[in-house]
Amino acid sequence: MKLNQLRAFLAVVETRNINRAADRLHLTQSAVSKSLRELEADLEVPLLVRTAQGMRLTEAGAAIADRARLINAEVARARQDIAALKGRLTGALTIGVAPVAGTAGVAKAILEFRKRNADVQITIVEERPGKLLTLLRDGTLDFAISTEMPAESAACSAIPLSTVKTMIGVRPGHPALNATTLEEILRYEWITLDPISDETSPLVRCFQMLGCALPERIIHCASIGLYIELARNSDAISIWSATPFNMAAFRQVLSPLALTDNLPDRNICLLSRDFHLLSQAAKGLMKEIKAAFFQA
Repeated sequence: MKLNQLRAFLAVVETRNINRAADRLHLTQSAVSKSLRELEADLEVPLLVRTAQGMRLTEAGAAIADRARLINAEVARARQDIAALKGRLTGALTIGVAPVAGTAGVAKAILEFRKRNADVQITIVEERPGKLLTLLRDGTLDFAISTEMPAESAACSAIPLSTVKTMIGVRPGHPALNATTLEEILRYEWITLDPISDETSPLVRCFQMLGCALPERIIHCASIGLYIELARNSDAISIWSATPFNMAAFRQVLSPLALTDNLPDRNICLLSRDFHLLSQAAKGLMKEIKAAFFQA
């Protein structure tokens, strides 16, 4: 199994077409096909099959695809570390950020890092906590700033940074504006950014902690823009961190409820598959982020 074979395989997986894969890799079609044949011969199983919709992974191909991505990503990070030993940080960093974790402190840390490392390309991906774990495990992300500490089975390491309170928001003038308990607002429709099947979602955690059943009517909306519009234009109940309510403009759109229930905090943390295996660039940016939180 060789790196050029894995790169050819991944390019075909991502483009679903050998010609497009060859264009991406700046190779001939025959060179890509040869690499695929050699990889399949080495593993003694077919990895891809042709369909009317393009190339499709076999069961064996799906099993190796995530590991191939991880190998490819680690090789790129190893090259970056060698460049760093020569006195120059280069390459690319991809970090994941949960919406609540994207604070002014994180922005300041990134800008400070950029002042000293202008040659490092930075990509920032915003995803929900569950998706961040998936992207960490397959090597897409160097590290993530999440709002959920992973379970021991998640194969990720975590460094706690801070906690943020969870709050319930309603539109101004909402009939439940003076409610003081979750029980009083159960009968309303609720909106959640996470699937209700996700036990780490703030909505599920709130009701689990209080020993209550989930509301009967729930809209799962993964779009933050639409989430806000639904909350501000209806009697639906929405769940937030305390961070946006610190902004006067946001409080004109949604009002926080003064609940007496003890809602679970969000735990902002740094996540990595293995902090010891981070590239020098990733370690440098992570150091800036930790400083931004611990000095706040």
